[in-house]
Amino acid sequence: MVIFAKVRSFFEKISIGIVFITILGWMYLRPETIFPNNPLAWKEYIQTSIIFLFLVFGFGAPSIGKSVIPLFRISFFKEFWKFLVAALITGIVLYGINYLINPASLKSVAAGLAGIPIWALLLYAFVVSYPEELGFRGRLYNEFVANKINPFWATFIITIIFALFHAARGRSWLTLIIYIPLGFIFSYVRDKFSPVSQMANMGVHFSYNVFLFGFLNIR
Repeated sequence: MVIFAKVRSFFEKISIGIVFITILGWMYLRPETIFPNNPLAWKEYIQTSIIFLFLVFGFGAPSIGKSVIPLFRISFFKEFWKFLVAALITGIVLYGINYLINPASLKSVAAGLAGIPIWALLLYAFVVSYPEELGFRGRLYNEFVANKINPFWATFIITIIFALFHAARGRSWLTLIIYIPLGFIFSYVRDKFSPVSQMANMGVHFSYNVFLFGFLNIR
């Protein structure tokens, strides 16, 4: 029990930021190995994600003892089942809608995912969706509410910022048409199912990312 307590104490001193930045940094240095079909595009995606992580977790995030959001103090394991259930349901809904609209398109989605090692795809999708939810619908939302901004308007503002962030990253203002509704959906799922841990909205976001990579054939 003493050893377990010491191990837990050690990990609780490490920011989630150091974990995510380390993972993405490793992926950024090896795009040809991890994403052989289109390493330059993936390198750009990863670079943007690393910059975003520094903005979310602060420049002290990659160091022990300077945690903004400590590891394992967010009910990660306790609430992880919500992440899995939300991701599964979202995947079924997305692929089901896609099949109803155009059954043949599922082959192109599968082809889009086929060129990416499954472990790399899942890892990247998770490492992106997790910080984005913690940043936008976590830290930023809580800051607005703490400063007496009405929860509705706080949700509205962070949704617009969330959409603008993706429009800038994708270099297309048409992205706003997709990400404004998505932002409200993620916020609704958070409020309804996991207002503290945010694991449900992270699961929805994760599953959407996986589907998007296949749908857009980002390889």
